[in-house]
Amino acid sequence: MNHVAKARKQLNMSQDTLSKKAKVSRPYLSNIENLKVQPSVGAAIRIAKALNKRVEDIFLDKM
Repeated sequence: MNHVAKARKQLNMSQDTLSKKAKVSRPYLSNIENLKVQPSVGAAIRIAKALNKRVEDIFLDKM
């Protein structure tokens, strides 16, 4: 499970709710969660904000 899905589930938030809060489509969010696409910078910022997380905590892997 990737960081977006994990953070979303910790908040008991559905994909539909997160997609609306982040102003992205639910299929696009699903593709991000399933690592099929990289989000645009704008989408990454909106998703992180909707999850009350920092962008780097969700989208950057720690080395």
